[in-house]
Amino acid sequence: GTRYMVYGGDFGPPGTASDRNFLLNGLVTADRRPQPHLLEVKKVYQPVAIRAVDLAAGEIEVENRYGFTTLAALDGSWEIAADGRVVATGRVPALDVGPAESRRVRLDLPDLQPSPGVEHLLTVRFRSRQAEPLVPAGHEVAWEQFSILGPPWPQVAEDSVRPGAQWSEQGDRTLVTGPDFSLEFDHARGAIASFEYGGLELLRTGPAPEFWRAATDNDFGSDAQIRSRMWKDAGEARTIDSVRVSAADVDGPAAVLIEAFSTLVEAGESHVTTRYTVFGSGDILVENSFVPGSEDLPEIPRFGMSLTLPETMDRVEWYGRGPHESYWDRRSGAAVGRWATAVDSLYWAYARPQENGNRSDTRWVAFTDGSGAGLLAVGLPTLDFSAHFYEIDDFDEGEEKSNRHTIDLVRRDYVTVHLDLRQTGVGGDNSWGAVTHREYTLWPQMLDHTFLLRPVASAAT
Repeated sequence: GTRYMVYGGDFGPPGTASDRNFLLNGLVTADRRPQPHLLEVKKVYQPVAIRAVDLAAGEIEVENRYGFTTLAALDGSWEIAADGRVVATGRVPALDVGPAESRRVRLDLPDLQPSPGVEHLLTVRFRSRQAEPLVPAGHEVAWEQFSILGPPWPQVAEDSVRPGAQWSEQGDRTLVTGPDFSLEFDHARGAIASFEYGGLELLRTGPAPEFWRAATDNDFGSDAQIRSRMWKDAGEARTIDSVRVSAADVDGPAAVLIEAFSTLVEAGESHVTTRYTVFGSGDILVENSFVPGSEDLPEIPRFGMSLTLPETMDRVEWYGRGPHESYWDRRSGAAVGRWATAVDSLYWAYARPQENGNRSDTRWVAFTDGSGAGLLAVGLPTLDFSAHFYEIDDFDEGEEKSNRHTIDLVRRDYVTVHLDLRQTGVGGDNSWGAVTHREYTLWPQMLDHTFLLRPVASAAT
């Protein structure tokens, strides 16, 4: 009774010739729904280029990339958002710019004052004035976004009047407590075993180092799922060499530093050091560092940390690129903004299950339950994230495709979250051998990833 897409290999008797899902992975789905990468194509192909000239003076340059028409048929507008909230809007003067011509224009921007930790973004858009064949009036034809004030991350400094954190050893575990939270760290696993704030359990497991993603169709095309196989279980199979607990060297009230030193025995004896600085407020500063054990290692599919949340934390809000998925080499079509949806909606159901749903250049992301309580992750400066009611293995077919489908996925009773420095790009020059461009490939090298975890109290408290 469940509808799902079938594809090559699902039809005919055994031995029937098939290219599997090769003809089912285009810019639209087989039932004509736009895939996320169609929005990337639209952005790359947009017929108006918008460049910054002197943003302090409101000056931009607009280039007409049409071959035969002017820009008179387009209506321009601009908006300024502070941390994703629109604070000013205006119009772009009418532009009768000829084909292949450019013109500078001055926008009547307000005199903004910097505010600590607040990022201001200017977005310029061009829309169709009148309906044309296949294009309705008001259709967005082109847009561009510019940072005009502030850092690309929220202010996360600890308050000087915050409470202190206390810690004690309990066998092979360390217990850290503050006025509103308790955290238990498992030395044998080198990870947080439990984290409770205001009586609510915030974590099921993790965070733990992660280096793998479910192979994409392009990964299969270049045999990346075989070439980079050593990274699949590298994080899970790591050996915990030692754990050190001490008072953190920070200004203000007492904080606790937990350091976990581990070896990736599956990946050339590479080393990972994860530092957790736990403050009395319940904030946890996570610093994850990687040192390759050899120069002769294949590219890394992803570098980040994975954790699981209770299934009740099924709401997500983030400030970063969206609302659709984006990747290191496929993100120009996703605007930076403040977005909110259900965790289920982050999943993009490719006909053949594979890596999906990443959101890049994220300043912060919050996972909450129905009361508004949950966990906030802040990138320092940014992070990539994804969240599903599935594990990586649910999307992963192994070393060879086996005609899996969306119906084969079984929803878990918890949320798996990935907080990444980044993933290797998804490529796409072709899907039968081309690898991801070098500049978008995560090569084994010294890598550092830092983010802050912060409890979020319920709206009622």
